[in-house]
Amino acid sequence: MLSFTGMLLAPMLQQTKKESQRGKKGHAKSRQAMKVNTRGRYRLAMEGRELTTGEIANARGLTHMGCLSTLYELEKEGLVERVGTKPNTGTGKPTIIWGWKK
Repeated sequence: MLSFTGMLLAPMLQQTKKESQRGKKGHAKSRQAMKVNTRGRYRLAMEGRELTTGEIANARGLTHMGCLSTLYELEKEGLVERVGTKPNTGTGKPTIIWGWKK
């Protein structure tokens, strides 16, 4: 048998569960919209130009690694491609030059 407090809280907990289920559907929609938005912003920054990861990151106001992970994702989707590399100014790997696929 439920206690008095349990009887008061049970309807609120059920309502919260329903709201969270609705929220998950809404969250998936907003995540999809954000993905489309991201593609559009990268396309605007890159279309018709060949840019390094650092140049794209600066144009977008992102960190180098944040930009690079999105570029890898866009590359998997076939939207961007690596068009070349240029030597790094210091030590380390060469800098990747990216282009928007037409």
